[in-house]
Amino acid sequence: MWLSCFNSTKNQHHFPVTMSNPLNVSIPDNKHPGAKRRARLIVAGIALLLGVSLACHWVTRTKTDEQYRIECKTLSDTSQWNKLEQLAREWTGVSAMPDEAYLYLAEAQFESGQTQQALETLVLVPAKSPRSFAALITACNLQFGELNRPMDGVETLKLMIKRKPTSISSRQRLIFFYAITLQRQEMLNAIYDAIEFRAEPPDAYVYLMLADHLSFTNGFARNSEWLESDPDSEVFQVARIVQLIDNIETTENDHAKAVLERYLQTFNELRQKHPQNTVLLVTAVERAAKQFNVSEVDTLIQQVPLEQQDSVILRWKAWVQFQQDAFESCQELLHQSLSQYPLDWHTWHELSACRRRLGDIEGASQAAEIALIGKALRKEMLQLDDASAISTDTLRRLQQYAERCGEHRASLAIGTRLYGLKQAPI
Repeated sequence: MWLSCFNSTKNQHHFPVTMSNPLNVSIPDNKHPGAKRRARLIVAGIALLLGVSLACHWVTRTKTDEQYRIECKTLSDTSQWNKLEQLAREWTGVSAMPDEAYLYLAEAQFESGQTQQALETLVLVPAKSPRSFAALITACNLQFGELNRPMDGVETLKLMIKRKPTSISSRQRLIFFYAITLQRQEMLNAIYDAIEFRAEPPDAYVYLMLADHLSFTNGFARNSEWLESDPDSEVFQVARIVQLIDNIETTENDHAKAVLERYLQTFNELRQKHPQNTVLLVTAVERAAKQFNVSEVDTLIQQVPLEQQDSVILRWKAWVQFQQDAFESCQELLHQSLSQYPLDWHTWHELSACRRRLGDIEGASQAAEIALIGKALRKEMLQLDDASAISTDTLRRLQQYAERCGEHRASLAIGTRLYGLKQAPI
């Protein structure tokens, strides 16, 4: 306010600065003419700079944000990408909150084939902007799409979840990525984290039920595509070959089976290259167990570091103990396995056999009943064309199964979801 620029009394007014001395610089008296001349030059220079600055500000702010917005929208609607890029870039330099300007600039860059530049522009949208989340969604789409930088896309998804923990779509993409790349523990952690925030997508329960053995018909293709972005990636190399072998062994295509040995050679080469990779070791264990090679299974599971011995490894350790008639030890390992992942019907099946050998007939019958229910549910979910299309009836039966298994987190979360569906208007 101008009132703050001067001091007034009852009889006089004193202006603290005059237009000839805007910064209130003290000017020496006539006893020092050289100093006085230098001071005047300094004041004149400062005044000139202030004038230029004010003039530049006046020129650059001849348009309001609303005018920029209207012009950018018109250029966008008419696909004039070069002009849009120029105007949007100009807007970013003068707007106090250039978030919308950055989005228009990114759009122009993307449509002009400057995909990397578009990505770099999108991440400039300030986090405090209400448009920042939309910018991250677009950036993530570019990273998983045209740029083929999936690992960067994962980091963007994590950032999106950090900023908006209730984002179901972000969590859905992250869970799917971990599932199809066979990162089992990361997938489970992502599912339970989503459940904690009541932001789990419907397909999370399908992946939760399939977690004992992840394999997808499109797993080879997806991981092959992502491997091109990072040819040395252990994650993509392993997920690619393991799912290819799994698909070939379950197919009825004779030609595919004829080339299986070639892919098994690649598998063995990866085992040599990554001797402690849990996915490779579990696959090797499963193949040895099919041939009932107990000593080979025992040798393989001993290679898994203790900190990486998840529920599946513990189940196979129990299987070895069972074959060696060490039933007490077998039962203890099975309990440990179920404490980590209670939904594994294979483990309940093994526990039934173990309890029977220990003379616990009632406990064996209970475990067998749970195993049969879990096996049927798992088979049903494997036949889904779309994991997100899980039915309300299947969810209800999964809740009952989870409750019987002692998996109370999942049971409670499914119950909450079913209650929400019941309350939703038809």
